Amino acid sequence: MHQYIVISSSMKEGNDLREQLLQILRNDFPGKKLYVLAVLEMVMNSIEHGNQMDEKKSVTIKILEEVNRVSIEVTDEGIGFNWKDKITDLERLADPDFSLRGRGILLAKEICDQLMYKDEGRTVVLIKEL
Repeated sequence: MHQYIVISSSMKEGNDLREQLLQILRNDFPGKKLYVLAVLEMVMNSIEHGNQMDEKKSVTIKILEEVNRVSIEVTDEGIGFNWKDKITDLERLADPDFSLRGRGILLAKEICDQLMYKDEGRTVVLIKEL
């Protein structure tokens, strides 16, 4: 089953998405709250970095629930970015010199079974095996 949610690039709409995702995703989903956290991190990245907080631009969330996996795609209207530079070793999180910002992709990578980018970085796919 596919479901789509389209929000404007406002932080409020991004924050309001949490409860909506928790209601949509099935109840027997182990780690559902952490997975939603990872999705929200990517939505906030799309709002802030992809769409530059331009509320005229939207973020599309595509949800696909299958028997053994959940997949969510987050797509913004930005110009994309070099995501290969951002997906690096998780040991960076333990580095005391590591910025307080920039952890969302690394955390999402750790929470999800697969995290991949497409469309030159405008779309991120977060997959969780069940």
